[in-house]
Amino acid sequence: DKFIRELSITNEDIIKEISIRKSEIYPDFFHKLKLNTTLLNFIRAFKKSGGKVAVASTAKRINLLKVIDYLNLKDDFDFIVAGEDVINSKPDPEIYNLIMSKFNVSPEQTLVFEDSPMGIDSANASWANLIQVTEHFF
Repeated sequence: DKFIRELSITNEDIIKEISIRKSEIYPDFFHKLKLNTTLLNFIRAFKKSGGKVAVASTAKRINLLKVIDYLNLKDDFDFIVAGEDVINSKPDPEIYNLIMSKFNVSPEQTLVFEDSPMGIDSANASWANLIQVTEHFF
């Protein structure tokens, strides 16, 4: 969406065509994805111990689900929130507030792993605990 705004594209047909085309070619780049196995092992251990795990992504649901399926992560999450599930995208805290509401937990009971500046701002604005993820996590 930011890309489209930056290019000042306002024609709805063009916007729709860009979205369709992106969705079509998106999987061609999945082989470039690098899974953070340390973080995944932590998440799996947390879930196994009874914790709830969610994905909070600004990506379109269709694209997000394709990535999750490709990486075989479907069973690792209890709740998936995509860009179209919220009105205000990151850095607004709405996406994290929605997840905390779904799980009926407070910010103090929430731990967010984020890797992008906008996501970090979003997590901070939600008052949740935050760990910034880098390629060299742990």
